[in-house]
Amino acid sequence: LRVNGTIFAAASLSASATLNHWLLPIALISTLFGAIGALASTNLRRLVGYMLLSSIGTILIGIALFNGQAWSAALFYLVHSTLVVAAFYLLAEWIRHQRSATGDMLR
Repeated sequence: LRVNGTIFAAASLSASATLNHWLLPIALISTLFGAIGALASTNLRRLVGYMLLSSIGTILIGIALFNGQAWSAALFYLVHSTLVVAAFYLLAEWIRHQRSATGDMLR
């Protein structure tokens, strides 16, 4: 993002158009797959993993739009989602240790 968006922005319009054809569908599939997987997960750690996958898809959607405002929003969301997912993993592990009999199973 940094090199392509600031230094080679004018020279790489054809490369960004080619990348846009692939990146946006991959980002949408990643977001949908993460959301469906989170709904179908049976334990808490797997739920957090699917939420992470959906979050990465959301960031890739912002990158695939190829403008400065979308990139700024994606980078802003990147910081927040990283901190929240890390906290969710810590919380899931703490819950697993607290519920020794069932672990992190969602019932």
